[in-house]
Amino acid sequence: MRLPALIACFLLSIVSYAWAAGTVPAGQEPKKVEMRKGAFNAAGKGFYLDPRMDSLSQVSAATLAGRLSLVSGKISTVVTGVSAAAEPPDKGLVFLVDPDQASEAFKLDITPARLLVKASDTRGFIYAVQTVMQMMPPEVSERVANVLPRIPVPCALVEDWQDEAERKHEIDCVSQWLEPSALRDSLAHMVRDRKNVLVWRMRDSRSWMKALASDPALAEKWAYAAFSGNATREGDFYTDEQIAQVLSAAKSYAIEVYQIIY
Repeated sequence: MRLPALIACFLLSIVSYAWAAGTVPAGQEPKKVEMRKGAFNAAGKGFYLDPRMDSLSQVSAATLAGRLSLVSGKISTVVTGVSAAAEPPDKGLVFLVDPDQASEAFKLDITPARLLVKASDTRGFIYAVQTVMQMMPPEVSERVANVLPRIPVPCALVEDWQDEAERKHEIDCVSQWLEPSALRDSLAHMVRDRKNVLVWRMRDSRSWMKALASDPALAEKWAYAAFSGNATREGDFYTDEQIAQVLSAAKSYAIEVYQIIY
C-alpha cells in the first residue's frame, strides 16, 4: 500500500475513534463529521434558545440542560431570546433556527467556547440533541447524578440529514407482549436511530390488546389468547391511560404512531 493511502487510513481511524469515544451504544452516526482539536466543556454552561423554536424543540434542549445540571452538579440555565437577526452568544450552547437547513436536518459547530446548533424544524433539533448526547460521556444518557465536574464534547463540525421522509419501526405486541415502560424505552431507541413512525400492532384475528370502555370483557377475555407458539397470558392488555402515556412519550420525540387495530 502506498504512503498516501496509509496516511488516509490512519486519519480515518483517528476520526472514527474520536467519534466513538464520546458515543453511547446505539444511534445513527451523522453523515458528515469533521473532527477538530480540543473539547467543549458543557458542565454549567448556559443554553440560549432562538425564540422561533417550537415548544417541543425548546423542551428537548431544556431536557438536555437538566441532564447536564444533574450529572455535573452545576446549573445550566436556559435563556430564550436568541435570534438569527442578532449576534448570537459566542459561548455556551446556542440553538438557532436556520431556514436553510432541510427538514429533519441539523448542523453542529463545536469549538472550545461554544456549541452551536442549527436546524429548521422540530425533528432537526431533537436529532441534534440526541447527537450531542452521543458525543458526551455515557453518564449524561444514563442520568447519573453529581459525578462529572467536566462534561467534554469533542470539537467538530457535524451535519446530518435524512434520505427518506418516513422511517418506520414496527412493534407487534400481539406476538410479543411489551409493558408500557418497555414501549417508552423503545421510543427512546427509535429517536436515536432517527425513526419517525411507530407502527404499533395491538390486534390480530386471535387477540385483542386494547381495553374498551364500551366492552371491557373483550380485552379481558381475548388479550393474549392462546395460539401456536405462545402461552396464554390473561390480563395483558393496554388501558386508555397506558396508551395515552405511550402516545405522549412519542409526541415528545416527534414520533408519529400508527395503531393497528382492525
